[in-house]
Amino acid sequence: MKVKLLTAVFAIIVFALLYSWNLYVPKAERDVGTYYFGFWEVVFFVIIYAGPIYLIAGIPLSYGGDKLLQRFNHSAAWV
Repeated sequence: MKVKLLTAVFAIIVFALLYSWNLYVPKAERDVGTYYFGFWEVVFFVIIYAGPIYLIAGIPLSYGGDKLLQRFNHSAAWV
C-alpha cells in the first residue's frame, strides 16, 4: 500500500508539471494588462485540486484493478 501511495504522489507531481508546462504562456506572448498565472502557481493549484482526486479515487481503483487481475491470472493458471 505504501508503494501505491508513493506512486500516486509521484503521478500527481508529474501531472502538475506537465499540465503547467502546457498551460504556460511565455512573457513575449502575453497581452498587456492581462494577468497570467506563473508556472509554479499553476503547479500549486493543480496539486491542490487534482491531488485529492488521485489519492481518493486512484489508489482504491488501482488496488481493485490489481485484485481483479490477480483473480484472472490465478484462474488461468488452473486451465
